[in-house]
Parts: sequence; structure tokens; C-alpha cells
Amino acid sequence: MDILADNLNFASISTFEDDTSTEGYGQDLSGNLYKLSKSYSEPLPIRFPSHLPWFDVSKPEAAPLAFGLSRKGHIYANTKLLAKNCTSFVVTPSHLIFTTSNHFIKYVHLAPDVHDLEVPEDDPEKDERCRSVERGSRLVAAIPTNMSIVLQMPRGNVETIFPRAMVVAGVRDLIGQGNYGRAFSYCRTQRVDMNILCDHKPEQFLASIGSFLNQLKEVAHIDLFLSSLREEDVTQTMYSDTKCRPTQQNPNHAENGSSAFVWPTGTKVKTVCDALLNSLQSRKGADLQNIITAHVCKIPPALDDSLTLVAELMQEDENVAEKAIEHICFLVDVNRVYDNALGLYNLDLALLVAQQSQRDPREYLPYIQNLHTLPEVRRKFEIDDHLGCRSKALKHLHVLGEFDELCRYTTKHVLYQDALRLYRYEEPRLRILTDLYAAHLESKSAFREAGVAHESLQNYAKATSCYRAAGATCWQECLYTAQQQSPGLSDDAMSDLATSLADALWEAKDYSAAATIHLEYLSSLETAVKCLCKGYNFAEAIRLVVQRGRPDLLEAAVDVGLAEALGSTTEFLADCKGQLDAQVPRIAELRRRAAEDPLAFYEGEPRV
Repeated sequence: MDILADNLNFASISTFEDDTSTEGYGQDLSGNLYKLSKSYSEPLPIRFPSHLPWFDVSKPEAAPLAFGLSRKGHIYANTKLLAKNCTSFVVTPSHLIFTTSNHFIKYVHLAPDVHDLEVPEDDPEKDERCRSVERGSRLVAAIPTNMSIVLQMPRGNVETIFPRAMVVAGVRDLIGQGNYGRAFSYCRTQRVDMNILCDHKPEQFLASIGSFLNQLKEVAHIDLFLSSLREEDVTQTMYSDTKCRPTQQNPNHAENGSSAFVWPTGTKVKTVCDALLNSLQSRKGADLQNIITAHVCKIPPALDDSLTLVAELMQEDENVAEKAIEHICFLVDVNRVYDNALGLYNLDLALLVAQQSQRDPREYLPYIQNLHTLPEVRRKFEIDDHLGCRSKALKHLHVLGEFDELCRYTTKHVLYQDALRLYRYEEPRLRILTDLYAAHLESKSAFREAGVAHESLQNYAKATSCYRAAGATCWQECLYTAQQQSPGLSDDAMSDLATSLADALWEAKDYSAAATIHLEYLSSLETAVKCLCKGYNFAEAIRLVVQRGRPDLLEAAVDVGLAEALGSTTEFLADCKGQLDAQVPRIAELRRRAAEDPLAFYEGEPRV
């Protein structure tokens, strides 16, 4: 009342309250703002463009920011117009919240600079900062500590809602305070994605795992958090609009002054689960269910680790082990769990898992009973073969020493490289497997690779055939293996091979290689010179003619080649000139028309 008595010239008055103080502010008829006290009025460096009947003051980061509403529905932040259709507003420490005549409620993140205030578009489907409300709704109050606002409806009734923007902002504040228990509670009751607990301030989360577990306490709550984990960083995706964006002056500065941290791609879930596992396993009396959930919720799930843990439990308490299996089967498809249990070669564990499934015992009991009768290594082979782990099954055959069966298995499942690796130090068997591999490569038309395999076996006849089938690119390998054959090829056969390779190289336009074959394998200097001239390698052609003492070929072959090259080059240049003469004027005309009348030119055509 003292303030009012001493400041009767103020047209309107507002107050600002925080946890430590309450301050009064006044506005004169010109829109100037003052900080009020009992003895004096201190002018503020901020003002409105004119007197606004309703106003409020906030202090984001200790910089005063005033919001005012005119009778026409114009809402201002200092002198900046934010919206022209505002019907009511309230200010919280984090947000300006206002309703519009379009029946939306909007949330603007407060920032130190008025120019950084961003008003969301009317898009409630994509932006969490904008939500539809009932026609004629008015804001009554905001309760930041409860993450709620109170709306008065046109009928006069009052409703409390928990806007997603406020809830997520409140959850962020709680996480910043290290109050993970309350943050989790709000996430659970308000259906906020649990990933925000570790995505907001992840370094703090990883350093506070023990406190996090202590605050959640209940086994079901820890399981709920673990089962909600996924690789997506929700602070950058679904909740990116619910936090204040970095300012232009300091775009690398993270919210609340913390350093920016980004989960490495594909490691978030595993990192969080491993951190929780380390803490859980170090605690006395830690609940087994949480440990199993942490293993299973990794990406990919660490089913083998969880099943190994259950296998150890089976030796101590079968009832506890059975409950653990039930929990694993609840989290993961039981058929997948059964396959993993088999993959551990623990038949008792596999039987325990199978009993939790909907399978008919007549399906799995005979199979498991049959496995029990087999020797250990043979049993492992049968299991890995059944599970499709062919490479592991092949290793078991190697241990068994069943080479003939291994060859058949290798051929059936195309495991040649694995088999070659297993027998790399056993020369006789390595040769047999290499021959099988070469035959497989031939059947797949991989002739070059097949030729290399045959060559390694010194089977030069087959290697020559494969290299020849591979085409002109393998002409050197083909000629080498042809000359390595024992007994060697006849002169006629060698000549036919060289001629066919030279013709293929001519067709492939590898004239230099064709010239080499004609010169060295067919003793045809004239044809070699023609090939070199065809490839425009005139210097080499002249050198060969002189070196071999055939100057007559300078006129008969080289001059003819030069004339042909000149003719083809002249024809090519004439073609280019014709295209330029036809197309350049057209391009110039199109550019002129586009510059004169762009709208008419591009009408109905996509602009490039």
C-alpha cells in the first residue's frame, strides 16, 4: 500500500517473485517501466512501445524482461511484438505462456536477449510448444513446481492441465538437480519418454548411476527404465522443441551451462546398460531381475550373458532359475531364447526354456534326448548345424577328423574359405579343398579367381582355360599358364590361343597389348605396328620399325595409320563444331527469353 500511495502516477503495477525475494514494478502511461520500492522508483532500461494494461516482468539470467498485453490482443516482449492474437498470458521462470484467438496455447522459452525469443507456429501436430485448447479458454495461473497450468473455460469451470513443454522443462530441472527419483515419477505419470533421464546431461547420469538406482529403488521401476532404452537421443528428436535453443552468440553452449555431449552412434544403450550392470553387480543383495534385464536390453541383447547367469543359478536354486527364465522369455521372443540356450550347448538350460514356450513337447523332447546320446563334439556339431552356425559346425567336423564329411558339408554350404583356413597347414587336404573351391568358382563364372586357384595347384591346363574364359583382361596370365603346361601346347595351339587373345584385345581397344602379342607370340611385326598406330602410339611404332630393320613399313603401315588417325580426328572435330553451331545459339536464345520475362519462361516448368 505504501508503494501505491507514493506512486499514484503509475497506470499499472506488477510484481515479480522468486525463491528469495518479491519485487514490484510500475508502468506509466507512456509504457516506461520502473522498479518500485517504499522510498523511490528506479527507471528500468526496458520499456513498452505504449501503455499496456496487463504486464509482467521476468528475470531470465538476471536480465529483466517485460511482457505486456494490449487491449487489441497484441503481446510484446519489451518493444518487440510477439503475436497479434493473444487473449491471456502468464510468465514462469522458464516460459512465456499465452493463449490465442485461434484456440492454441503457446510456450516461448525465455532468453536473456529479447531477439532470441521464438514464438512457435500454429502446428500442434509437430511442435510440442503449441497445443490446441477449448475455444475461449483463458490462462488463470501457472504452477511451475507442479508442472501445470490452470485454465478457465468459457462455461466458467476451471481445469488443470500438465502441458508437455512444462513437464519436460520440469523434468530437465529435476535432472539438473540430481533428483532422478522425482524426474522418473513425472516421466511415468505424464508419459514422458524415459530416455530423457540419460539423454539430458548424460555425463552427469553416468557419474550418478549409484544415486539413480538408490532413488528409483523398486525393481519394477529400474526394469521399466531399462526396457525403455533405445539408441535415439530424445533431446535431439521428439523433445528438441521443448528446450531453449543455443543463442547465436554462443551456439556451442549447451543448456544450463553444461558442456555439450553426444552419444557415439550405436553405443548409448550398451553404455547405459553396462554402467547399470557394474553398479548392480557391485551391490550386495542386488536384484537378479534387474541384472538380467540390463543384459537383455542391450542392443544387440546379451542373451548369452543372461543365460550363463541362469545356468549358474540352476546349480544353486532351480526355482530361482526358472523365474529368471520366465523373465527373460517375457522380454525376448522365447524361440530366440531357446536357440541361444542351445548355442551354449547346455541341454538342461535349453529344456528349461522350451518348457516356457508354447511348443509341443513332442517337438523338442526327442531332439534334446537324441543330443544327449551323442559324443560331446558331435553334439556341438549337430546343434550348430541346427542353428545355422555353419562356420562353427565346420570347426567341429575338423576336430572330429571327418574330412570326407567336411568336404561334403563345405560344398553344400559354400564354406570354402573357412575350410581352407582350417587346413592351411595340411598340404594334401588343402589341395583337395582348393580344387573344390576352384570348381565352385568356375560354376559361378568367377573365372579369374578360379584360374588363380588352379594355378596354385599347378594345374596349368585348367588355369589356362579359366583365364581364357575370363576375357581379354587376363591375357598375360593366360599366356603364362599356357607356356607352363607339361607337356606344352603345340605351335598351332599356341598360335590359335595368341590370335584369339589378340583379337579380343583389339575389340576391347587395348591396342598396345594386342601389339605385344602379335610381336612376341605371332612374330607379326606389320600387324603389331598397325595395332600401335590404331592406338595412336606412333612413336613406339616407328621405334619398332627401325629397330627390326623394316623401314618399308614406315610408308606401308605408319603413314597409313597417321592418315587414318588424322581423318578420324578431323571427323570428330567437325562433329563437335556442328553440335556447337546448332546448340549455342539456342542456349543464347533461351537465356535471353528467361531474362526478359522469367515468369512466362518458367511457367509450368520446374526451375533447375
